[in-house]
Formats: sequence, C-alpha cells, structure tokens
Amino acid sequence: MTPRELSIGGKSCVVVDGGCTTIVNPETGDAKAFVLDYSFDSSEPSDKTGSYADNMVVFNQIGSLLIKNAMGGFNTSLFCHGSSQSGKTYTLIGQESDPGVLPRTLEYLFQQDPIVSESIIVHASFYEVIDEQVRDILKRDFYAPGGLKVRMQGEGSGCLIEGLSRVRLQSMGDCEELLARVLHAMSSISPTAHTIFTVELHTSTYIQNSDPSKPPKQVLEPLSKFHLVDLSGANGGDTSLVPGGKTRTSAQDKSLLAWANVM
Repeated sequence: MTPRELSIGGKSCVVVDGGCTTIVNPETGDAKAFVLDYSFDSSEPSDKTGSYADNMVVFNQIGSLLIKNAMGGFNTSLFCHGSSQSGKTYTLIGQESDPGVLPRTLEYLFQQDPIVSESIIVHASFYEVIDEQVRDILKRDFYAPGGLKVRMQGEGSGCLIEGLSRVRLQSMGDCEELLARVLHAMSSISPTAHTIFTVELHTSTYIQNSDPSKPPKQVLEPLSKFHLVDLSGANGGDTSLVPGGKTRTSAQDKSLLAWANVM
C-alpha cells in the first residue's frame, strides 16, 4: 500500500494464501480466486506475520529451480511482466539490502561444484529489444542505428544475435563487475524496452593435440542457457500519433501481444 492509499483509508483487495490469490471487490465483497503454482505477497514490508515475500523468498521458490534445470541441460526463461512501476526490475535487480533474482542466481550458480571446477564454462550477455531492434547494452555504442541482426541457426537450435558480446564469468568477482555494468546501463535504458540477461553454460573437455609439443585443446559443448527477461510495462495497446495525424500501434505493444499469444 502506498502512503496515499493508506491516508485515504484504502485496504488491500488481494489476499494471498499459499498458491491461491483471491481478489475481493471492496464494494460488494464478491471474491474471485486464482490458483497458481506460486503466489507471493510483497504488498506490506512491515508485515509482522511473516507472510511478506522479499526477493530471497522469490529466489528460493523460483530462481534456484532455474539453476537446477540449467545444470541439468534444460533451457529456461524467467519473464517479469506487468505494468510500469509494479516491481519487475526490482524483482530482477533488487537493491543492496534485498538483492534481486539476477544477483542471487549468479551467486548460487558459482556455488555449484562443476562451475567452481570449470568443468562447466559460463558466459553472459545483456541486451535490449526496442522498436523491433536488438541492441547490445554492454557495448558503449549500443544505441547505434539499426541494431544487431538476428537469424535462425536451424531447427531446434534457436536464434543467433550476430555481434552480441559475451562475457566470460569465472568467479563471483567477475559477476559483481558485470552487475555493476548492468546497473550503470539501467539508467539509460528506455522504459519501453525489453531487456534480456542471458547466461550460457558449456561443458568443457580437453582432447590431445595432434602436435605433442602443444597443450591439449579445450572443447566446449553447449549445455543450456537461461534468460532473465524484464518486459516493458504494458500500456494496454495504446496507439500513438505519427506524421499526418494517423495512429499506429507501437512495436512495444506488438511484441507484448506476440509474447501473450505464445504464453
């Protein structure tokens, strides 16, 4: 509840009980329940009953599963969807006192023995999709016109973003440095952009070099990848004016509609 809502005597119309979320009409008392896999109540940080869900609670329920699936060879995506100022970016990034899913995920990842021993190699990338263009946020000139080219790699192999920078992560120190770059870039990202943080895992093996005087060759085989997606705030399909007084639906709305159709 915001201070203004409290000042006018507002009361929460949402009740969370385990995986069940119930919305109550404050005027009629009519209620409608939605049963979900997970449901979290983060509306009142000062709640003394223990029902308040901070980012640690969300990570323990969802983020840890993402890592377990990725280590098992399954591709995974976590989407944060909702209106502007609803807490999507806070859930992903968080703050120093309550780190979000992204920093907690990286910390948990580097506690896994195959990562520590480097039998699994980690790379990360961070990019945005805006006006149907892909831009590499980790590059200084990520607002250069045109964006990066996206092409399919073949059936079942997903897509490839040409020229996208991939950062090798070998320790939590590397992760902290990358997160600092992410936080610095967030201030210049448009609120109408979708941002995607991708982590790629590759198994690492060594084979004997044909030249005995040279060290063994490292061979990387794709294991999995996972995406943490911060979708732009939905604006209900609003249209905007263009020269000539005509209207058009923004690319933001088109991409959100496409995502909703997939879901």
